[in-house]
Amino acid sequence: MVLQKTSPVGFFAGQRLGDRTGSLMSTKNETANVKQERAARLSEQLRANLMRRKSQARARREGAADERAEGITLAQAPVRTTEDDEA
Repeated sequence: MVLQKTSPVGFFAGQRLGDRTGSLMSTKNETANVKQERAARLSEQLRANLMRRKSQARARREGAADERAEGITLAQAPVRTTEDDEA
């Protein structure tokens, strides 16, 4: 059996056919493992974020009323000047 070289284009350029298929199989397994690890990591982060947000919501409900002034300071009515009255 004669193995042919692959075309010199792409990731596996210059490798023999037998080498390439072995690499692909291990790459598929590694890719599957990486995807599973990522999904588990994201799931854990999502649960932690949800717990943190629930805790914040509980603290807001049980906490004292906010003592800051209503609204944004810049959104309050502008101070009238004498120039405005003349116009």
